[in-house]
Amino acid sequence: DGNTASYIMVWKFGDVSDLIKVDKNYFTLAPHTAEKLEFSLYVPNSAAYRYYKGRVIIFRIPKLW
Repeated sequence: DGNTASYIMVWKFGDVSDLIKVDKNYFTLAPHTAEKLEFSLYVPNSAAYRYYKGRVIIFRIPKLW
């Protein structure tokens, strides 16, 4: 709900970074708008049976340029 456009970045870390897909990344969000991000996780049958860890961080940076 800010008055300034924002630049959005989604960073994925850890074991799950290659398994998670996000429908949008590295985009500009216009002022007073909202955007939904869709995340999907695909684990192939060949993946080892173990505990997978990771994080997803969404950065919102005011676009001043």
